[in-house]
Amino acid sequence: MTTDVQNLTVWQRLWFICAGATSVLVATAVNEFPSLSTYQVTLIGWFFNPVYSGWIWALLALEITCIGAGITLLVRSNHRQIPIRSRINQAFGFLALAWIAGVVFFIRLSGEIPLLLLWFATMTLIVLGTLYWLWRRRIEVKEELFP
Repeated sequence: MTTDVQNLTVWQRLWFICAGATSVLVATAVNEFPSLSTYQVTLIGWFFNPVYSGWIWALLALEITCIGAGITLLVRSNHRQIPIRSRINQAFGFLALAWIAGVVFFIRLSGEIPLLLLWFATMTLIVLGTLYWLWRRRIEVKEELFP
């Protein structure tokens, strides 16, 4: 008898790991920890500041993992055995987690968010939503033409 965990694909397991890591980063960002800007260090200094370096490195690892997995699912041809609908949903799920983790970083800056970063976050969300809608529509049209 197999358990539910054994029936999960590698991509689903990776997605659950990324979702758990994102939720931890959200919890630490929303919690009442001091702002990254409290210590008046530069962005490069945050990577080596003992108070924040673990948080920043975890964020970068999560971003690289989520974005890499999402793009891999969209463009690699050896993942064609996964149904297209499922593959697109998983890919955009990874990209959505990366977006959430990026916005959590802006929240962690504690109100000192440059306007450019807010515009970037908004435009990225619009682009992700539009791409998802277009890809899903293309799949539906293809299925209607070739039943």
